[in-house]
Amino acid sequence: MSEETFYGKSAEGKVVQIVVAEQRWRIEVMFDGHLHPVIEYDGSDYDEMCGCIGGLCLSMAVDRITIYRNNEQHRRIELR
Repeated sequence: MSEETFYGKSAEGKVVQIVVAEQRWRIEVMFDGHLHPVIEYDGSDYDEMCGCIGGLCLSMAVDRITIYRNNEQHRRIELR
C-alpha cells in the first residue's frame, strides 16, 4: 500500500508530519441464484467505487453488496 507524506505547522508553530495511506476498495456482489459472490470492483478510486455501487443497487438481480476497505468489511447492503 502506498503512502504520501506531508509536512505542515501546528497551531503552536511546531512542524508536524502527516502520513496518508492509500485506501484499497473491493466490492463483492451476491447475485440472485449464485452460490458464491462475484468481485465487481477492486481498486483505490473512491468515486469509481461509489458509481459502481449506485449501478448495482439499481439491478434487480443483486441480493447483497459487501464493501471492503483495506481487506476489512466496511459495509454490507442487503437488497432483498
